[in-house]
Amino acid sequence: MNVSLLASPQFYSRTLYVVGCISIPIHIFAGYCILFQTPVSMKSVKWNLLNLYFWSTFMDIFLNIITQPFLTPPSISGFLMGLIHYTGLDTGIVLYFGITMMAFVGVSIVSIFENRYFILCGQNTWWRRVRYPFLIVNYLLASVHYIPTLIEIPDQIAGREGMFTMYPKARVFDNPENPIYVISYEKNDWYAIREASIILMFTAEVTGFVIPVQIYMRRAVKKFNLSEHSISIQKTFLRALHLQIAIPALIMLLPHVATAILGIFVSTSQATMNISYIVISMHGVFANLTMMYVHKPYREYCKSRVCFSSRVDRFVSSTGLFSTHT
Repeated sequence: MNVSLLASPQFYSRTLYVVGCISIPIHIFAGYCILFQTPVSMKSVKWNLLNLYFWSTFMDIFLNIITQPFLTPPSISGFLMGLIHYTGLDTGIVLYFGITMMAFVGVSIVSIFENRYFILCGQNTWWRRVRYPFLIVNYLLASVHYIPTLIEIPDQIAGREGMFTMYPKARVFDNPENPIYVISYEKNDWYAIREASIILMFTAEVTGFVIPVQIYMRRAVKKFNLSEHSISIQKTFLRALHLQIAIPALIMLLPHVATAILGIFVSTSQATMNISYIVISMHGVFANLTMMYVHKPYREYCKSRVCFSSRVDRFVSSTGLFSTHT
């Protein structure tokens, strides 16, 4: 059976390596901005931004370079093609760390909005006493929610035989160097429920912090509890946070939705799955680019660097320095 270029594991792996290598300088620059260009006015959220940056960046590198999970639809199966392939580590354990890392990204997003809620609304309330236990519980749930799926992974000999019987076309991707690892080849509602539950939990928590903050801002304007300048700063910062979270979230969500719709009405091809996960693997770099654009201090610093580079180029051109003409 012939495999198209877009469906081939080699195209998938090489594309992810290219994306990963391009992303690394952007990640480093974004980390520098957070550590050394965060102004005093953003001090209260600096470590939350750094936490989100760390998990988003680590997940990006994990998907692009370290693991490169090649999924073989419609079953939940595949193999790893990244650098970790050469270590011989158990695929199930690697998957656990990958899924848990994605959940930690969700917790870091929650912690940013919790920080805003605490500073604006919760410093003198009962929330002051429970906020740290709340975040600890979130990290614990993120750490254990995939364990039931890990326990349910079938014996690989029986699982592979069952999958190849049900989906014989998947055999074309199976080889001794990259044997397909089967998580589930039958319909597994509980797997979907567990993954959907953790996503809904994080969404509900973020919503639970955003709504009270919005209500507080409106009331503060009416009661003149805050100056117009302070209100304007808070609104601008909150809009920046919303964009910083929403744009990368859409990059992760839209490929999943498109793949699911195709799977329901047509079928999920290997090429579609590959393209979908190549897009998802760009989540971290888009998260960092968005952060540097929407937050004014980082944006101004980036502009100053670009302008400095342009001034140097103009100076070199006008003075004839390093000219190649004889």
